[in-house]
Amino acid sequence: MQTEVTSGITTCTKNGEPSSKKIKLDNVEDSQDSEMTVPERIRKAVTPLWDVPYEDQLKNKQSDMIDVLKKLAKQLERNCDDLDSWLRNQRKQFDGLCCELQPIQPSPATEHYRNKCEFTAGRGETQSRSVGFRLGSYKDGSCTVGPPSECSNLPQSMKDVVKSFDDFLQKSSCDIYNAETQTGNWRQLTVRTCRGKDVMALVGFHPQDLSEGTINKEKQSLNEYYSTGPGKDVGVTSLYFQLQKGRAVGGGDEYPLEHLHGEKYIHEDLLGMRFRISPDAFFQINTAAAEVLYRTVSVWSGVTTDTTVLDVCCGTGTIGLTMAKHVHKVIGVEMVEQAIEDAKVNAQINGLTNVEFHCGKAEDVVPDLMSRLYGKDVVAVVDPPRAGLHPRVIQTLRKCANVRRLVYVSCNPQMATNNFMDLMRPRSKRLKGDPFKPVKAVPVDLFPSTKHCELVILFEREAPSGKE
Repeated sequence: MQTEVTSGITTCTKNGEPSSKKIKLDNVEDSQDSEMTVPERIRKAVTPLWDVPYEDQLKNKQSDMIDVLKKLAKQLERNCDDLDSWLRNQRKQFDGLCCELQPIQPSPATEHYRNKCEFTAGRGETQSRSVGFRLGSYKDGSCTVGPPSECSNLPQSMKDVVKSFDDFLQKSSCDIYNAETQTGNWRQLTVRTCRGKDVMALVGFHPQDLSEGTINKEKQSLNEYYSTGPGKDVGVTSLYFQLQKGRAVGGGDEYPLEHLHGEKYIHEDLLGMRFRISPDAFFQINTAAAEVLYRTVSVWSGVTTDTTVLDVCCGTGTIGLTMAKHVHKVIGVEMVEQAIEDAKVNAQINGLTNVEFHCGKAEDVVPDLMSRLYGKDVVAVVDPPRAGLHPRVIQTLRKCANVRRLVYVSCNPQMATNNFMDLMRPRSKRLKGDPFKPVKAVPVDLFPSTKHCELVILFEREAPSGKE
């Protein structure tokens, strides 16, 4: 799971799909803000903790997760009478928490760590064409777009692509898209980088009523700019173009991606493995910290060479694939078809044959899978979107008696609390399987200079009770 900075808003995405809940980065300006330059205001909005010592950032995030687990303990007290004795002991042992909370694991990289970001094409302070993040909103009457030059979480290679696209737009015969009036054409730039030299750029363009010939001319101009023109120096190795007609990007009115230049994919190395990344594939935005996260998931899963890993909401299969060499089998479940195709390719790239991936809703696919895993040692790993798992998925996992251990990776534990509770509630008509209990938790910081972090929780349950 990852937090995306998109066109001046922060959203949490999975498999490249934006969250439905969008949070303004900068909707209130105080007197101090008014004295800042636009790049400085962008920095404050995108990386609000940029001037806070990293050790203090970690302490604050640890404190936030303590609050999460204390609130979870209170909810358990109100809703799970059968856990009274267990909960009293847990709270006594872990200072009011429902389970052990280990110290937060820091990100190995605190700057230049983001490998994907989306930028808006708009108007700057002087109404000139600009590419970057949007400050404020159209509703508030302020929609200035400023450069990301002061954002310490972005690598220089990404900033170079943004600046080059800004230069390209200054000379384009087509105008910047205006979301308020729904006029203009150039609207968005997505940049993906990696720890190697691969750089991918995806340009969004509203066709309006332009002829096909005119659109093709703009595509050709863009292609030439990055393949043989001034933009060549920024090293874009993969260039895509997409027509976007919807009022909002991601609203379902996008046309298929068109590959214009270079390779169709970029590649990233993670935990000694090679991963192919397609334009809209989900990949953790902080690769170095993702390695820390995945190592934690693998160790906490307690897997052996006899274990089958059930990777729910597997995306492109990254977590399961990094565990594959240490287990009997990995089974991934994901409802996004393109993500499943990426997962299969990545398995082939890494020579893994003990993996399989299934496309469909977990609540539909998992029961059939579990029927052929009866008696096997099965560990579930879930890494859902911001809002957590659908209740039916929790119900399905509860009913799978083979699953004795479950590792939950949450990018927003406050919103996932209902999932946690449903894993632990007593048996009922709705929740027919034996409940889980939290064993331990640990925050992992994937987003330095922001208030966000991931929380990993290990849940376990006893041997099947034999109840139906």
